[in-house]
Amino acid sequence: MTIFDAVRTYTLRCMAGEEEGMTPRMWFDLLGVFSVFYRTGMVLRRVLFQAGVFSTKRLSCPVISIGNITVGGTGKTSFVELLATRLRDRGIKPCVLLRGYGTTLKGRRAVVVSNGTEILVHPPGAGDEAYLLAKKLPGVPVVMGSDRYSAGAAVLPRLSPDLFLLDDGFQHLGLHRDLDIVLFNARTPFGYGHLLPRGLLREPLSGLKRAGLFGITLPAETFDPGPLKAWLRQRYASTPVLVLLRRPRALFRLPGEEEVELSAVKGERVLAFSGIGDPASFEGLLRALEADVVDHRRFPDHYPYRTADLEALSVTGDRAGARILVTTEKDAVRLEKLPWSAGRLLFALRTELTLVEGEEALELALGEVLADVAPGKVSR
Repeated sequence: MTIFDAVRTYTLRCMAGEEEGMTPRMWFDLLGVFSVFYRTGMVLRRVLFQAGVFSTKRLSCPVISIGNITVGGTGKTSFVELLATRLRDRGIKPCVLLRGYGTTLKGRRAVVVSNGTEILVHPPGAGDEAYLLAKKLPGVPVVMGSDRYSAGAAVLPRLSPDLFLLDDGFQHLGLHRDLDIVLFNARTPFGYGHLLPRGLLREPLSGLKRAGLFGITLPAETFDPGPLKAWLRQRYASTPVLVLLRRPRALFRLPGEEEVELSAVKGERVLAFSGIGDPASFEGLLRALEADVVDHRRFPDHYPYRTADLEALSVTGDRAGARILVTTEKDAVRLEKLPWSAGRLLFALRTELTLVEGEEALELALGEVLADVAPGKVSR
């Protein structure tokens, strides 16, 4: 882990209240100064777009963005999967468009990870989220590109999608969207109340007025979305609110993808490790499965694992008496090419996102966007 990764991990621990004393307070004071510069940059960027110095370009088919107002951990990629599956199963042709965090293919206009028929790019060329979506969405093209407009325009003639699903696009002002869906993690919906780097907010809360639909992701059934729903409805009464629940779906053994029962970790001493935006929710799911989580090693989001990391985790597992190591499905993508020969089990937890409230609102929003390209295939 680099010094930058260590600093980022320490900062997240401070935000979560896991570090005490004078040092975190002094660290926050310093980060607060940088947050002022960050806010200034965000305001200036928006002004330049509004003044026409930077242009917002429009693709020739509809674009639905799934984004958030905080850094990571809201379930964007899982919601893209949910939405793409729903549309594909109705005969609509979506194409997923995303930046491709973690890719080694920098500077390309468009990288077609999957054309809908076959996966063309594997890790590390494909980012972890892009590759995971390509695996889980047969029949749906997945395209990476830092300039989402250029990437979309490049693949339109050959892929001929009915619409684009823009993963993590709320702050991507260079591309016109027909619908902005903004997701919140019910655990930390407002990123500890501060802009980056003092908190996790990517832009001021005033930016929420651009959203056409809100979604609250519950990391467990015990979370009450009521207070956040009330806050959103008080300020944005005309914007519908969806409620989504993340549930464990299966465990699969690494290397490979042999599925095992969720009960395989019940009562077992487990060492968890993850490099995702919301590690606390992952740990909560394991505890809900009655796993005895003796330790949870948290790596930075999109962390590129090395063989040395697995060796260190194996040693940690020995010391903790953990027979099983468990990680996330997204992390498993970054582990595929690494050797695993330790004398213990290595599992990945596969989860699913379920829409538990707001079905009618989602259908109406989709119907408005797709009225011209897919009439009769969604409600209006």
